[in-house]
Amino acid sequence: MSKNAKDSLKLEDMPLHNENKLLSISSWANTISWAALSVYVIAFLGRVATAFQGAFQENVVVQEPSFFSVSIQFNFWLNSLFLLITGITYFLILQAVSQGILILMDIEEG
Repeated sequence: MSKNAKDSLKLEDMPLHNENKLLSISSWANTISWAALSVYVIAFLGRVATAFQGAFQENVVVQEPSFFSVSIQFNFWLNSLFLLITGITYFLILQAVSQGILILMDIEEG
């Protein structure tokens, strides 16, 4: 690399050393984390509302619970719970990225 090429590459021009770009990434991670959590919580509440709506219909015939019907209900609630856990996991990971960038910037300044 020539001397002129080295001089033209400043630390501020590199994408991971620009403070404004790091703050922008942190802000986007924070915003996306809240959006993802909101979508997953709404999807979870929609599933629960649909389940209760189906349970309280007037034309439902109550049957004795069989192993098959209990396993279907267990599978439904387990999948619904995993949907909520997935949203919380995405939220926590993106929040960690957002806060981690800010903490690393504070460490560098200090």
